[in-house]
Amino acid sequence: MAPSTSADPRLDVSAALRDGWTAFRRAPWVLSGFLLVVLVLNLALQTLQNALSTVVTDQTPIVLLASLLCVFASWILNFWSALGLVRGAWITLEGRKPTVLELVRWDGPAIGRVVLANLLLGLVLTLIALPLLWLLVGALDQLLDFDFSMGGPMLRSVTPTPAVVIRLILTSLALVGVFTYAQVNQHFLVQLASLRGSGAWQTLREGQRVVDRQWWPTLGLVALETVLFLAGLLALVLGLFVAVPVIFCVSTAAYRQLFAAEGPALPG
Repeated sequence: MAPSTSADPRLDVSAALRDGWTAFRRAPWVLSGFLLVVLVLNLALQTLQNALSTVVTDQTPIVLLASLLCVFASWILNFWSALGLVRGAWITLEGRKPTVLELVRWDGPAIGRVVLANLLLGLVLTLIALPLLWLLVGALDQLLDFDFSMGGPMLRSVTPTPAVVIRLILTSLALVGVFTYAQVNQHFLVQLASLRGSGAWQTLREGQRVVDRQWWPTLGLVALETVLFLAGLLALVLGLFVAVPVIFCVSTAAYRQLFAAEGPALPG
């Protein structure tokens, strides 16, 4: 499906699914192989981190620094792989098979934009969620009576008064609502950050502006991609090597419907 040029583009989930699957079928071994390489690199970093904590008993500053570097490297690796899969998905959606070099190409500015946008999103969600968590903890404290005199928390009684239960339910629903809303309207954050040269705040605002007009179809897309991920997970985990690239292809096809009329022809 060609990118929409409408002033108010609409999301066609079935077309995104069809186009994404067709795109994956153009280069299944390249996309799945790239994901396998990322998994091997992540396992190598995890093995190195475990070896550092096992071999060296005293947590010296050098060991702690090395462990932090492993965590940071794994974090950056995940962003790099996400950009590679978006790039590969875009190329296959254009009708061409991507090369390995195109997938593994390092793009520091794009990774930086994705990292900053994710950090800003995390900060915004934290600022919104903290008051709700405070209310939730307060409601739980009123609902549950713990005894700490025995050296550990032991539940003594539960007092489910109507006011406390309603407060607990409403606060929980508010937390779920906040994270669900953010998950949906920032669903295309990686595509937006890698395709545009905008700052982190502008990236979040653009995602919210466009997706809010198509929030319910995008929610359906998120639900569909979640089902695909769970199906891959249940298929002896090996199914993830198909499910994850397909999800990136489907998501990028949906992005092209909603955003690509204003963006460049290929991710950076």
